[in-house]
This record gives sequence, structure tokens and C-alpha cells, in this order.
Amino acid sequence: MGGDESQISTKAETVCKAIRAKGVDVSPSNPKLRALIDKGVGVETFVQAAEICTRAHPAKGAEYLLGIVECRFREAADIGERPGLPQAAWDQSRASIEAKAEALGIGRWREFNLGPDREHWPAYLRRVKEAAKREARVPEGRCAADLEMASR
Repeated sequence: MGGDESQISTKAETVCKAIRAKGVDVSPSNPKLRALIDKGVGVETFVQAAEICTRAHPAKGAEYLLGIVECRFREAADIGERPGLPQAAWDQSRASIEAKAEALGIGRWREFNLGPDREHWPAYLRRVKEAAKREARVPEGRCAADLEMASR
């Protein structure tokens, strides 16, 4: 996607300002940051990663944040359509599973919840898969929320 130096610098400043507002400090001249911006990663992705970093105990810094963003970028590329190849199933990566969960109204997995009500990944995945199966069985004209309420 590439851009000229001034565009990348302006985007880097915008991203850094948003990340700092969440409590993670990163330099706009960081080469990993600039490479991700050059690939087209948006501010929102960096902000979401910053939120993960600040919720961790102890809080994580810029390198951890950039690692999260790199991982999400790779996962997004992996689940995108590729000519001649079938589209990947929604349950093939954490990012796609959490995206499906959000679409179903479940929300993202709370991996940093260390309390007694912590839900481990296998239980979360099972819950998302069960909700996806229920959604697939929804009769024409009925929404999943209606069926959920009726089953209680």
C-alpha cells in the first residue's frame, strides 16, 4: 500500500497520540510501527491493542502492543479471500473466533480476567460454537435474540 514519508509520519503521530491516550508510549519513528502503518493498519487496531496492554497485570509496553498488532495483521491476511483458494472458516484463528463471537453478541474473550468467574478458552470457544449452531438453525423471519429469549 505504501505512502510517502510525510503521510506515514502524520499517520504515525496520529496513531501515537491515540495509543498514548490509552497509556502506552511509543515513538512515531519506531520502525515496526511505521511498517504496520505503511501496510495500512488503522488507528483503531492500535488502540485496541493498547487497551489490551493496559489491562494486563503488569501493564505491557510498546513492543508487546506492536506484537499484538502484527499478529492481528497476519491473522486478518490469513482469513481474507485468496484467489483460487476457499475462504478460511470462522473458527480457524482467535481473531476470527472473537469476531464471530462479537457478531453473535457474546463479545471478546476476557483473557485477563483472573477472577473466580474466569472463562477458559476451551469453554469460550465451545460457547461461541454453540451460539453459531443456534444461529444457523434460526427459522426465516426470526432473529437469534428472539430464540434465545424463548429458550429461557
